[in-house]
Amino acid sequence: MDLKACQAFLAIIDAGSMNKAAGVLGLAQPTLSRQLARLEDELGVSLFERQAKSLRLSREGLLFARRARELLDLEQKTMSELKSFDDQVSGRLVIGCGEYAATADLVELTAKFQKMYPRVQITIITGDGAQAREMIDHGLVDLGLFMEPINLDGFKSVCWKHRELWGAIVPVDHPLAKKSVITPEDLLNEPLILPWRSEVRNLVIRWLGLPLDELRDAGSASLASTGALMVLADIGVLLSLMNVPAYRRPDLRSIPFEPQLSSCLALAWKERFPMPPVLTRFLSFLHAQSVTCSCPSQTECSCESEESESCA
Repeated sequence: MDLKACQAFLAIIDAGSMNKAAGVLGLAQPTLSRQLARLEDELGVSLFERQAKSLRLSREGLLFARRARELLDLEQKTMSELKSFDDQVSGRLVIGCGEYAATADLVELTAKFQKMYPRVQITIITGDGAQAREMIDHGLVDLGLFMEPINLDGFKSVCWKHRELWGAIVPVDHPLAKKSVITPEDLLNEPLILPWRSEVRNLVIRWLGLPLDELRDAGSASLASTGALMVLADIGVLLSLMNVPAYRRPDLRSIPFEPQLSSCLALAWKERFPMPPVLTRFLSFLHAQSVTCSCPSQTECSCESEESESCA
């Protein structure tokens, strides 16, 4: 498949019209039209629904747009990996992760790594665990930071040393904001913004100890930044991880759960032979920084604190 044709197809989508895309690509409009026609002939489908004054993606076009972006990303990443097999560590390191307290630590570590190896480019993609898993499977992401419980079959993983603590996120003028801890009883009559991922949602519901029909489920958010906005819009009390950067703002208060609830994080990657040198070097770097431990993933990690013997 001609990757230049994929680039042209995506340019049409991004520009919104054939004429504008031709201008961006520096091509004559008939040339771009011929490239698109050849691509559609090769694929055996129509990528656009032609209308009088506009182009709209067909069902097949919507699918191919996603795959075309993945193909181009994979091409860029492959070229970067091939160039990384020289004496100096170089290339692009792509990390997928959720919004955790540890995300800030991870960013600081990548900055430190890049200062050691200035020819390395760092890309961090934020999303949920399912998205990160899929991108690692497709070779678009090198490694991911995942919150347990999550299925990491087929991945190699190590436990992130520091556990994440759970709590309630409320506006500073909310009645609960005066409390030092939040118990399940405090939340009995509150509308709750619950975690998006079902496995994590079930973890929180078990902590609440209430039947589903007794919960005031106000909704959910897949990103912490969106959850913060939902709290400020008075949709409900957000049950989320503590110390996430998105909650560090003067109009929000984060209050820990009592009894304490915590979650383990796992750093996971798809083992490849040979592994890209930049990934091998980064994993060694993380081990040297003592941010991973020997606890097996997929089990209840015993790393309750920095001083835990299991993390030695």
